[in-house]
Amino acid sequence: MAEETALTVAPVSSLPTIAEVRQLCPTRREFIRFMRKVDTHADKKDVCWAWLANTFGDGRGQVTYKKKKWQAHKWLYCALRGNVPQGMELDHLCHNGLCVNPYHLEPVSHRVNLLRGCGWPAINAQKAMCPQGHVYTSENTYTWHHPDG
Repeated sequence: MAEETALTVAPVSSLPTIAEVRQLCPTRREFIRFMRKVDTHADKKDVCWAWLANTFGDGRGQVTYKKKKWQAHKWLYCALRGNVPQGMELDHLCHNGLCVNPYHLEPVSHRVNLLRGCGWPAINAQKAMCPQGHVYTSENTYTWHHPDG
């Protein structure tokens, strides 16, 4: 039988004031409603805050706000730290897709986000030799550039 873990929900007294919750989240009530779906350690910035509610197919948290579906981590980041800069996306520094801790997120380009990950782009970027043992150099390696950038 799996061991049950207790959920730690931020007490209302430790939540930010309405002035701290920026343009995305106009009321403290909506913010509290969101935070009730988060397993958080409000006094610790270094611990993941796990999303406990709905998820998208890729395993990331999903929240509906003003009839629009949001990634939960992006919603909380925008509410507490401001909008994500144009052309950037949020990188989970903790590599936990269900983490919504805004201090575990960093706005980066799509390329940087891919190279920091665990997928094929990151794996291939780290390769120094071909399967036959030849060192990759600019002279013996063809690099394809997508027409859109």
